[in-house]
Amino acid sequence: MTGHWVVATPETCGGCFALSWNFAVTLHQRLHVPVGVINTAIGGTAIEPWTPRPELEACPVGPATIARYQAKLDSEKPEVKAKYESDLAAWTQRYPTPELQQQNLASKPILVDGNSNMPSRLYNGMVHGLEPYTLKGFLWFQGDGNFGNPHEYGALVQTLIRAWRSHFRDDTLPFYYVEMQNYRKPQEAPVEPNPMSLIREAQQGALQLPHTDVAASLDQGIDVPDYEAHFPNKKPLGQRMAGLALNNLYGQPGLVHSPAFKSWTVEAGGKVRLKLDHATGLRQRGTAGLRGFAIQSADSGWLWAQARIDGEDLVLWNEQVATPVAVRYAWAFNPLLSVENGAGLPLRPFRTDTESKE
Repeated sequence: MTGHWVVATPETCGGCFALSWNFAVTLHQRLHVPVGVINTAIGGTAIEPWTPRPELEACPVGPATIARYQAKLDSEKPEVKAKYESDLAAWTQRYPTPELQQQNLASKPILVDGNSNMPSRLYNGMVHGLEPYTLKGFLWFQGDGNFGNPHEYGALVQTLIRAWRSHFRDDTLPFYYVEMQNYRKPQEAPVEPNPMSLIREAQQGALQLPHTDVAASLDQGIDVPDYEAHFPNKKPLGQRMAGLALNNLYGQPGLVHSPAFKSWTVEAGGKVRLKLDHATGLRQRGTAGLRGFAIQSADSGWLWAQARIDGEDLVLWNEQVATPVAVRYAWAFNPLLSVENGAGLPLRPFRTDTESKE
């Protein structure tokens, strides 16, 4: 595949992916060395097309994922399949070598119209050819493509991380992901069951593996009901991702993590005390008060909770709830946010009733 170097200017950098561009610019400004990034991305995709097939098949939820896509293929009409096979044969004859096929993937016929989400397809076409190029690490910004089956995501993301590290021959390669952003209409109820919250929670499966980290984007979306997921201002998010790398890889300390739920206890008077990680300088965000918190008793639905900041802890309560059994924060597609740390990084969403399916 041919290409050439160009100087980065306002006229030439418009085709760069905004997240990785701002990540690289921030590193360059802090480290004063050249920083290179390889962009491999397709918008609106699921995680399974980016996962190598052998590892996907071995994943606990992989066979079910593959079976769903196979069912789509099997449902196609015979005449559609026949045309696909004819078109594919012609394409293969026109581009007979792996090199030519790699250069002309955009024109390769597909059986399910527009379905770039076929398992392992994007890994084969956009990642495999990079192996085993020496990399410093991976940035991952994806999740909403798995809305249909959010409970599978934790296992799938761990499978992808292990597979990519294995194929790039380094089990210590950092993997930093973006916790999915907010969009659609702002939160109105204490708890709003939705797939985005479940995906944000399932993304934490990545953090069970070493050399992984997360940057929140919950405050970066736009409050427009029908707005798509690709919010325009990626600069703060790129800086947050760069902060993780500077902290973890380059020995530049700083408060680079969002506050995150650690533990909870019920105290006298039905008050709930929340312990947080990365809560230095914990403070109210904005001027609308502490909001976005929900509380529940054994015999009630979800109610809004009052809150106060106590050092690096949060204390929640509702006068109608004498014995709380669960609390949540920011459990909505586009949640109300009200807490941040001293670096201005937002408290990440959480729930204590993790056995719930919604």
